[in-house]
Amino acid sequence: VGAKVAAFGEYLGFEVLRCDPNKEREQTLAFNRGEIPLKDFKDFYSLEYVLEQSDIITLHTDLNPSSRGLAGEEFFSKMKEGAIFINSSRGEVVHDKALKKYRNKLKGLILDVWNGEPDIDLDLLNMADIATPHIAGYSYEGKVNGTTMAVKALADYFNIEPLKNFRITPPDRNTNFFNKENLTQNQISEYFENIFPIFEHCADLKQNPQDFEKLRSNFKYRREFYVI
Repeated sequence: VGAKVAAFGEYLGFEVLRCDPNKEREQTLAFNRGEIPLKDFKDFYSLEYVLEQSDIITLHTDLNPSSRGLAGEEFFSKMKEGAIFINSSRGEVVHDKALKKYRNKLKGLILDVWNGEPDIDLDLLNMADIATPHIAGYSYEGKVNGTTMAVKALADYFNIEPLKNFRITPPDRNTNFFNKENLTQNQISEYFENIFPIFEHCADLKQNPQDFEKLRSNFKYRREFYVI
């Protein structure tokens, strides 16, 4: 997901600073072995550098021992004053107490995932500019891909031959192709709000935080978009 966000950000004209210690190590080793050319070598930066330089910080890590509580006191203290913080990875990656302490340092706070779901921190909910009930990955294509991967993994593990080529055929062709040419910033924003009315979902959660699971369960999967 992080790679897709980075690629799309660059398409829109953002300067993107990537931070992924594992991929940085893998690509450096592959480059040193001559397996990838210089033109395909993507620069990765240290977390400290990214925090100090970036106007927007967005997290897309999985949850593991090294990422749990990653965004804590030191993390937020090093962020640029007036930056925007987005978390759509896992709630446990963020230390809520530290985030609340440094909230006023941030120009924007966007949260899709939370510690203690579905019993989320209501103070943090009110502090967020945009808050959603863990639905960032709820697209039709995302569910199809996730289901396909799960079935194939089981088929490989239990050696179920008929399921090794399992696939789901969408009922219709996805026609959400996005081309930024000749579009204003407002038009770009309207395009994505038509696909994913995020402010409506935010209002639903803020007005009914006790319905966190219900909002997730009843969420109508959106269709993804593709860049021309």
